[in-house]
Amino acid sequence: MRHGTVGRPFGGVPAVLLATVFVLVSLWPATAAAHGPSVLTESDYVVTVTGVPDIPGVTVRTVEKGARLEISTTTVTVEVLGYAGEPYAELRPDGLYVNRMSPAAYLNQQADDAEPVPEWASAAQAPQWVKAGDEPRLRWYDHRAHWMSESPPPAVVADPARDHRVMEWTIPLRTGIRLHAVTGTVDWLAPPQTPSWLAGALLLAAATAAAGVAVSRHPGSWWVAAAGSAVAGVAVLFDTAGRAVVSADAEGSWLWQLVSAQAWPALAGLAGVVAAGYAWRRGSGADLGLAVAGAAMALLAGATRFGCFTSAVVPTPWPGEVARVTTLLALGIGAGLAAAGFITMRRGASAGRTDASVGASS
Repeated sequence: MRHGTVGRPFGGVPAVLLATVFVLVSLWPATAAAHGPSVLTESDYVVTVTGVPDIPGVTVRTVEKGARLEISTTTVTVEVLGYAGEPYAELRPDGLYVNRMSPAAYLNQQADDAEPVPEWASAAQAPQWVKAGDEPRLRWYDHRAHWMSESPPPAVVADPARDHRVMEWTIPLRTGIRLHAVTGTVDWLAPPQTPSWLAGALLLAAATAAAGVAVSRHPGSWWVAAAGSAVAGVAVLFDTAGRAVVSADAEGSWLWQLVSAQAWPALAGLAGVVAAGYAWRRGSGADLGLAVAGAAMALLAGATRFGCFTSAVVPTPWPGEVARVTTLLALGIGAGLAAAGFITMRRGASAGRTDASVGASS
């Protein structure tokens, strides 16, 4: 008779495991599509503000890992000028106003230039101000501060293994009749060694699967699988919280971003921690819980974040290497736990059929 790691063996519940994994696989693309535009993605470009005019009360910075710029004022009225030098936005003491006749009012709503500009909008028209917010603060995608071509810069094509200064940019401001300029740079960072990270994830998955199968044969070693699930779960929650903090620059608090845009990865990480705790207590069917939690972490917090293995800039508060390690743990340990569950389930089913055949022949 075979014994599971911490209770009921996998062989008794193959349908439940397969059904759960099927549901997770089905939810993954739907979730990604639903979150599409609101979730920050990886990039190879870094936007830096290098010069801010000395205007009392005015601050300028990058937000969302350089995806957008932010300007705010506490004292004077300041205008941000559009692509043809026309008034685009005006920050006044009572709030933010946008010139609906400026083409920039439409182009700057998206990171690309796909937002259509109404035919009646023209930089040559007199401004028509519309109040857009009660705070004197503006966050916008300024195409002057980004590399807008889908093709990499020529210097990058010639030598993709090195970092490159792509461009320097200037955005004009105005206070009264006086012109000012915000200056900055765009740099391209060489991507990480994708094959090495992928190989690391595969090796970790293989090692975790082997350890999981070994644990199923030695119930006294149940804590190994539980520890692996706990490590991966904590790593997923850590990375997810960081992404929520960076996304909070876009809209709402980081807790709101965690519940909305990062809900599925957060649940996957929580499942890994809960499954580990349940296995630690030797709960019935904990082996199944570890396998399902592993599949969830690998799919929802590993595969969906594979971009951190191919791009240098990751939307987290810490360096990209940290995010790559957390994704490596989620993908490797998660896939390993799921694979161990599948292998043990198959062996349990085979042993069950063998026992049934012996019983029938006797």
